[in-house]
Amino acid sequence: MSLWRLSEFFKRNYKGFLVACIIIYHFVIAGLFIHTFKILPYELFWITEAGILLLFIFSCIYCCRSYGLRRLLSFPKVYYLIMFFFLWGLVTSIVNSINLLTFLLQVKDYIRFVIFGFAVINLGLSKTEIKWLIFLILGIILLQVPISAVQCALWTLGDWCVGTLSAGATASMAFLCSIGTVLVIILYVFYKKRVFLLGLVPLFSLPIIFGNSQMGIFLYPYSFLFVLFYAPTQTFKPVLAAFLFTGLFITVLYFLLPPFQTTTKRYISLIGVAAQNQFVLSPDTTGRMRAPGAAIKRLVQKDNGFIFGYGFGATKKSYWKKLAGNFDNRKIAANQISALLIETGIPGLLFVSLFTIWLLVETGSLSFQFDGFSRVVTSTTFFASTLLILGSLYFKVYKSHYFIFLYWLFFGLSYSIKKNSIDFFTNSANI
Repeated sequence: MSLWRLSEFFKRNYKGFLVACIIIYHFVIAGLFIHTFKILPYELFWITEAGILLLFIFSCIYCCRSYGLRRLLSFPKVYYLIMFFFLWGLVTSIVNSINLLTFLLQVKDYIRFVIFGFAVINLGLSKTEIKWLIFLILGIILLQVPISAVQCALWTLGDWCVGTLSAGATASMAFLCSIGTVLVIILYVFYKKRVFLLGLVPLFSLPIIFGNSQMGIFLYPYSFLFVLFYAPTQTFKPVLAAFLFTGLFITVLYFLLPPFQTTTKRYISLIGVAAQNQFVLSPDTTGRMRAPGAAIKRLVQKDNGFIFGYGFGATKKSYWKKLAGNFDNRKIAANQISALLIETGIPGLLFVSLFTIWLLVETGSLSFQFDGFSRVVTSTTFFASTLLILGSLYFKVYKSHYFIFLYWLFFGLSYSIKKNSIDFFTNSANI
């Protein structure tokens, strides 16, 4: 009987199960056995992209058969802006004689998770499926805590202790843990979950501490400030309690555990204060915050550089070395802003700025239109949209393996709520 019920559950929720398989493979199987412990070959990481492509094709067929072609074509307007960006990228590649395959590989890096969000929207996920996917995401973020702790205990190399993420992906770790912080606080406030959720908040500081994430110094407090200003009357007490729990937790750890060594600095404190000043220009690095200025200097040296850049794909790092971009200076293209300037000039940067602002405004307005669990999803997506702007200053956020994957997943779930008029709290439509 139990097996029959289980089979019936999968039949009813098979679409959410397909999405869950991609999430688990991307963060757990590929993250642990390919990136972290390098047990499996890197080529198997492409299974994530193959799975997303198959899910995209299936979702289009499912949407047309279940809702009609009109429903499939009623996608968010942001996708038009994204298409214009890729068209401009093609123009810059042609003008700068970028190899076609290099251009296509660069497009693949940008678009793979965009179509993931599009597929999630088309699937028309039920409220049960969306709930379980959100709790799966929370579980995966929590999984980073013990794994990063074990890494730190075994290797004592702070900038490598990044859970299931690839080595050195400390910025992605900080973004994920900040999303986890906002998610559990909003779950407690708007979904009326138990207070034990607030006890999870201090745990999200551990991967940031062990990973020596410089960005985490700013992002973790920012996550508290976001929920406080997002809904000040509902969140003041929970945020204050979570903040006090975290402060006590970090203080105890600071006195109990010794400093640890990293591969880039000699010794740092447990709190992970960065020894490197990102604004200082030294002979071997431009610093992340100086990278846009360095990119502008390169554009000045080229005819029509501000219009066409050096071509979309010029900074591409490829598994096939012959198909790598011809602009071999990753430090000048250290963050998203500088990379866009170098590759696509000012027009490309404007296109990306436009759809980033659209995402921020759309998810912000959507986050106030629901109550209960639906508001948990949409408000967390709104928070993640603000991270797109912060991430553009720090790393190539739109090409990141983990944060941008999670962002388009949240966007797809939020837009599913809007498109299907689902409200989890009242079980009725608000839009």
